[in-house]
Amino acid sequence: MSVFDLELERLTQELARRIRQTMRAEAIAFAISDEGSTRLRIAHAVGYDAEREALEERVREHGLEALAAGRVLMHRTPRGQELTAPMLAPSGLVGAMVVLAEDVDSSAILARAERELAAIADEAAVAIEHARHLGRVQHREELEAAATIVTGIANELRNPLFGLSSAAQLLRFRAREDPVLERNIGRILREVERLNGMVTDLLEYGSVHAPRLEPGDPDRVWDDVLQTHRGVLESRSLQVTRERPKQHATCDLDSAQLSQAFVTLLAHAADGAPQGSDLKLISETQTRGRWRCAITHAGPPIPPAELTRAFDIFSPVRRGGSGIALALARRIIEEHGGSIGIDSDAERGTTVRITLPGSAPERTPPRARKATSRPIERAVAVKPASSGKGAASEPGGA
Repeated sequence: MSVFDLELERLTQELARRIRQTMRAEAIAFAISDEGSTRLRIAHAVGYDAEREALEERVREHGLEALAAGRVLMHRTPRGQELTAPMLAPSGLVGAMVVLAEDVDSSAILARAERELAAIADEAAVAIEHARHLGRVQHREELEAAATIVTGIANELRNPLFGLSSAAQLLRFRAREDPVLERNIGRILREVERLNGMVTDLLEYGSVHAPRLEPGDPDRVWDDVLQTHRGVLESRSLQVTRERPKQHATCDLDSAQLSQAFVTLLAHAADGAPQGSDLKLISETQTRGRWRCAITHAGPPIPPAELTRAFDIFSPVRRGGSGIALALARRIIEEHGGSIGIDSDAERGTTVRITLPGSAPERTPPRARKATSRPIERAVAVKPASSGKGAASEPGGA
């Protein structure tokens, strides 16, 4: 269990105790959003055992309503009054807490309960953000340890593979008249080439240097990636629809490294999307200058067991290749101080979300925060060529 999971378990238990001291609660639930996402998942629930699935849907709906309103909302249920409080930190939505209480006729008592729950929610958001910071520190240490290990393994493998390749080439030269031997030598050389590719990926993962950060617009990096790699789209007749923020983001970034991560995400989406379908690329500028983007395809959902390992080294998610590319993309994003996550289901498709901190964040009180911009729909890589394959237009074109 990670540091974050342990700290979250302790926090939810302490928060439930405080809520019970404040009001007569029949049931309590805490829902947490993954970093860079507003999708809520139940992290802790007491008193809701018989209605867990219905609770999940209700918390997602009411939690987003409370987020949009920026305050505690009350809904009546057959069991009583249900209060939903958004947990908002400077970085955005952390989660929501739901409390089922007995019906209260007094508006003054209800208003007091809402104020107290809002105060607890704000304190909880700060505590959860701190727990996430501890989790990121732990994860960074694990990445550094993994990078050291994989670099050592890759270096140890490189010399034997060179020897195998040289020996196989010599055998091929001497076995030209034996088709069976020639075929098997070819198989050896192909496997050596595949392992060499894996060694290269491992060395690349282990040698990522600290990004050279300069103020820049991540959407411009996406523009360059889509223009340069439009062949990836054309090969599968894919079209990309862009939605851009009204206000350009300014983030501290290393354009070369970020481009490498975006290329991986584009290839991952193209690999999973049905041929001839659409990819959606949505970006927005959030509070405190944060930039967020999501790339979605409508391919078959990723199994839950694979989804949890999507950004691990040798991830099973990406078909073909060594499975290191997504892990490397995650490392690059996190080196930029950002976060990356993935959701996948049959109804909404598969979405990878990225957030990056702004260069000059604004200072906005947690409960005063609202959406600062709405994306404008713009098409980017949409016009099919005469052969029926999609071709990317110029970046920024509508």
